[in-house]
Amino acid sequence: MANLNTTDEKIDISQTLIEKLKAEKDAAAEYQERKHGDWDDNYELYRNKIKTNRLTQRQAIGIPLMKETVKTLLSKIDDLPKIDWKEKGGDEDKEIIYQEVYDAGTRENKYELKDVMDKKNVLIYGIGTTKFNIEGEAGVGFDVLDPYDVTFDPYMLPGQVETARFIIHQNIFRPIREILADEKYTDEGKEKLKIWSESTAGVTQSAHNREQFQKKIERLKAMGLTDSDFKLFAGGDRVINLTEHFYTLWNERKGDWERRVAVYAEDEVILLDETLKNLIGVDFWPFVNWVEDPETTDVYSDSVADLVRNPNKII
Repeated sequence: MANLNTTDEKIDISQTLIEKLKAEKDAAAEYQERKHGDWDDNYELYRNKIKTNRLTQRQAIGIPLMKETVKTLLSKIDDLPKIDWKEKGGDEDKEIIYQEVYDAGTRENKYELKDVMDKKNVLIYGIGTTKFNIEGEAGVGFDVLDPYDVTFDPYMLPGQVETARFIIHQNIFRPIREILADEKYTDEGKEKLKIWSESTAGVTQSAHNREQFQKKIERLKAMGLTDSDFKLFAGGDRVINLTEHFYTLWNERKGDWERRVAVYAEDEVILLDETLKNLIGVDFWPFVNWVEDPETTDVYSDSVADLVRNPNKII
């Protein structure tokens, strides 16, 4: 009988997993990339970046129709939803404490800014996605994701995140020294990452990652973030691109589908592979997404900016 705990068998299992994850990532990326051309145009028009053409327009001067339209609509919906806590048992002290904890979290975690960013994403790109995290003593917090950084199962029902077989949060840039110091990643994965990062491919990819990180920062600054909201990399830092891949896997022992999270670096090295329940204590996808113009057949619906794009180009 074969020994399933041999080193060769572990390598095969790991290789099979990374191949499955990469196949899902490729499918989700291909599904989203058809929207990138429109998204890029909407973003550049919102930033009033003009593409000059020597035959028709030699000067980089344009009418900010896109920004004016988005700003006008945003002014009507930019108020943060107000949440009032009520204690049904009549304990007023408990009600006051819960309300103050929530209000303090709203201020400290910049919920108002994040809410505006989420609404801007929907107006410009047609979709907004937030990701919830367990943040120690701070409790549950959330981040607004760049639409380019989160991809969904192409067969997910629009607006129904729980129907997705997998959800991928990509383009998470971190210096390698932070990754190697992170206790939640496996020693085997960190050792493989060190070897890969010193290779020619690793050095080249690090330079590319810096460029991609800067582009991402520009988009987020356009949404309202400032320099203080970003981690800066030191001159000698090797920048690694991480992916958090939320996926389902059949558990033969339980006879049911199991929700898991795999974190891998540069689509090459698996650093973590755990059940969602073990990691954050829940068994539902920690994402919420919404659209302004929902469709029955497409996760990535049209945006308000799509209506303005062609008139703005003509002007």
